[in-house]
Amino acid sequence: MATPTTKPDELAAPLDLLLTSATRPFVRRMMPNAAWARFAANLAKQPGAVAGRTGTLTRELGSIAAGKSHRAPARADKRFSDPAWQHNPLLHRIMQAYLAGAEGAEGLLADAHLDWRDNERMQFVVDNVVEGLAPTNNPLISPLGWKALIDTGGLSAVRGARALARDMLSKPRVPAMVEPDAFAVGETVAVTKGAVVLQTSVFELIQYTPQTTKVRSIPLIMVPPVINKFYIMDIAPGRSMIEYFVQQGQQVFTISWRNPQARHR
Repeated sequence: MATPTTKPDELAAPLDLLLTSATRPFVRRMMPNAAWARFAANLAKQPGAVAGRTGTLTRELGSIAAGKSHRAPARADKRFSDPAWQHNPLLHRIMQAYLAGAEGAEGLLADAHLDWRDNERMQFVVDNVVEGLAPTNNPLISPLGWKALIDTGGLSAVRGARALARDMLSKPRVPAMVEPDAFAVGETVAVTKGAVVLQTSVFELIQYTPQTTKVRSIPLIMVPPVINKFYIMDIAPGRSMIEYFVQQGQQVFTISWRNPQARHR
């Protein structure tokens, strides 16, 4: 909850930074900038805090190596749900060391006492680096990776190498999270019937076809975030917010933002 001294612009700051950051390429968002310098400078002013974090991590790693640590992932963390992470002594220690390092990185960021903008930027970097370094992402360590390799007779490694090569040869040259041709607008997503009733240089307005004999007199206009497509609210039959409202007798309109171009600057 905001305190009485919280300024309105501070409340909107994280959203503003998110929208601004989303317009930049992923790699550029990860590149060092002035926030890194201020982060390092602030930590340099607190050698005691850094030494404390280092000492804590060193002691924890020693405890992990000796098999005396009780460190475990949060219940909501499904990355380590495979039993091998708990029952294999080596994998269990690798998992614990990763969790200890992640906690240390978060602690250093907190110790830096950055302003909200620098903190959000560095939090983005820390989160992505920590997630990327997770042992579950390492095919040489992940038990799921080894199981897939054995079950497919090595084909999973071949397919993975091909996918990596394809991703690296096309922009933005980062591993893809989904198949680029897995979904088609109007066929597998955004299938609720409707029509474009207004076109502008910034957006298109879509009106959806009623599915009831009577509709409410007051329409509902759904406005998605500018960083999302309209079909985030019309994923598929049975999983569509737009479909649900239309079936309840609601007149529904939604905005489809146009992709920004140079002329929009």
